[in-house]
Amino acid sequence: MKNKNLIFVAIFDRDTSFLNRLIPEIRVLSADGRYTITLLLLTSIQNYYFFGKNRLALKQIVQLFDGLGIKSVIVPVKISGVSPIFQLISFPYRILRTFLFILKTKSEICHVHSIEAGILASFLKPILKYKIVFESHGAVVEEILLRKKYPLKFLSAWFAGLEEWITVLASDKIICVSHALKLYLRGKYSKTRNKDYFILPSGIIPKDYKNYLNDRKTLRKSMGLNNKFIVVFSGDFHEWQRTEDVIRWCRQIKNIDKDSFFLILSNEKPEKIYDIFLRHKISKVELLIKSVSYFEIPKLLSIADLGLLPRRRLKVNEVASPLKLSEY
Repeated sequence: MKNKNLIFVAIFDRDTSFLNRLIPEIRVLSADGRYTITLLLLTSIQNYYFFGKNRLALKQIVQLFDGLGIKSVIVPVKISGVSPIFQLISFPYRILRTFLFILKTKSEICHVHSIEAGILASFLKPILKYKIVFESHGAVVEEILLRKKYPLKFLSAWFAGLEEWITVLASDKIICVSHALKLYLRGKYSKTRNKDYFILPSGIIPKDYKNYLNDRKTLRKSMGLNNKFIVVFSGDFHEWQRTEDVIRWCRQIKNIDKDSFFLILSNEKPEKIYDIFLRHKISKVELLIKSVSYFEIPKLLSIADLGLLPRRRLKVNEVASPLKLSEY
């Protein structure tokens, strides 16, 4: 029987966390043997040409999928850090680049991992006649509104809501990270209640972490932390993540165990986080802040003794499936 052509469309800005869901799915489908899989990774012009760290991450992603026997193509289609209005103006260009690539692959199924990818797939669906599988990871609009300093956040939230609505309506199958997210989407978009929904919680590939656990003592010794009680927080300091609790808990742990050491894995600016900890009497010698990619997280988590995961009671958290639970 002839294989079906399946294309995954994902967006890369600076966060590689989407790989935690993308890679296991592609491995399973690749092992199934019924699909010819291609990855289309849409990114910004800055990441593709200028930002050294992000360019390296893109190169690593390509190498990773080459190792899996999956063809991956990176296409710069937008400019990061500009207003939603500019993004709307540049939309025809993104549509054209995406259309030409999917047309070339003759894809019968388009699996999208974000509403930004979903809106492109939705507009092209009537022309290219494929099925859309939309994977929803959370309450996107509510997340945008929680970002207090987000420029033009109300306009951004309106655009995101429009993209989500069009994507959900155009999708043939919808994958949610939790049952709560499924109820949220079905309640928000009543016309989708008869669509096929599937639940697929966030998780990890255990063997990717097990290899590092075997080297835990060596890694701790090489970092000069052999006799320390290491506390890790992995994530950004968003409004819905109770930043104040992370600091307060670290201070309490330090009061109990003077040999505590704190490892913060975050994309936030290190200076900002250092200042917060210093105000709570935790010095730089007791603290390491690192911005890490998908490829580095298992190694650094393997040296920790305790993981922190505070959450506020908000819709964003109620519908989520935190990957950190699996990683910790």
